[in-house]
Amino acid sequence: MMSNLDLPTAIVLGLSPTGLHIARALNRLGVPVIGVGRPGEVGLSSAVLSRTLIDDGSFNVLERLQQNVDGAPAVLMPSSDEYVEMIGTTPCPAFLCQASYHSGAAALLLSKSTFYEKCDAFGLKYPRSMTFPPGTPREELANLHLPILLKPSRMHDHKTLMRGKKGWVICDDAEMTAVWPQIAAFPGTLVAQEFIPGPESEIRLVCGSLKAGGAVSSLFTARKLRQYPRGIGSASVVQSSDEPEAAEMALGFLQSIGYHGIFGAELKKHSITGELHFIEINPRTSLWFSVSEAAGCPVVQQSFLDLAKPNATALRSDQQHGVRWRYWLKDTATQAEYILRPRAVFPKPQMNDAGPVRKKTWAVFEPSDPRPALVEPLGLARKFIRRLFKSPTTK
Repeated sequence: MMSNLDLPTAIVLGLSPTGLHIARALNRLGVPVIGVGRPGEVGLSSAVLSRTLIDDGSFNVLERLQQNVDGAPAVLMPSSDEYVEMIGTTPCPAFLCQASYHSGAAALLLSKSTFYEKCDAFGLKYPRSMTFPPGTPREELANLHLPILLKPSRMHDHKTLMRGKKGWVICDDAEMTAVWPQIAAFPGTLVAQEFIPGPESEIRLVCGSLKAGGAVSSLFTARKLRQYPRGIGSASVVQSSDEPEAAEMALGFLQSIGYHGIFGAELKKHSITGELHFIEINPRTSLWFSVSEAAGCPVVQQSFLDLAKPNATALRSDQQHGVRWRYWLKDTATQAEYILRPRAVFPKPQMNDAGPVRKKTWAVFEPSDPRPALVEPLGLARKFIRRLFKSPTTK
């Protein structure tokens, strides 16, 4: 391990469980970490942060950071799409960050509609979908076969309005009629998307880091077994496994658009044709990345070194299969939903599809840094109450 005297400060933008993993991983590398979090985010309580800055929306985060970081340029490590876009639209001469955030490659991935257009251009499979701008009549959806998912093309622009939902799952005409007033009033572009047949345990995950020119500095693959909300949400159970076809597709796409830096890709195997379909690629760390480090592939640490010490020897990376990661609180809710509200559009996942479990790890809990796991249930309860009683508003 390098001394923290050899490495610049890291600034983790966003302190959800995703940002918490970034901070912990870099702290284990010996990196001083400044955390920027929104009020109530679980990572603000972590002991690994040398300093914290609460982003309450009242100031320019990057300008404030520039005033408070001395010495060598700090490395920006965003954990959400909002912060990726903030970096991409702001000149950042005082910081180190992925060139893809300013080249347009990351922006292409942030919009589902432009991402799927590029998949079309490359001849790659993805869920049959259509763009649904504001004011589009309901009759246009007749070209798609129910069930479908209607979701914002740019989810990060409408998180408050969506109140924690990923979109609307519509199984029949009666459900379409019931939710149509909300859809018709939605202020942004939606993507109407058919479902790829099969349980969520058919979802393959790929993450890693690419250097300039497309060279692979780290690579990790896994299987998503359950998610929250079920069928359309973020991972709640992931297990490391060998997924060479998914890795080849993800790397081929990213290298074709000139992307470099950290990424997380999600693909699903069609239960009838056996073909892999792209779901999305994120130009940042995702929630489930902590399983990669637990499985011997320190993707976050390597992506940091690619920016901070590009000529340094790569970290050892020997992926161990069978490492199961679980986000306990959210996965418990997903399991309950499968029992209490079974729904044919989401077949029950096959939890043994990724092979035997050899090791277990958790999304938030770490014995050496226990406080985030203790305060998280309170934060989730506050968030639920706010969403229950607060009228939705746009950003």
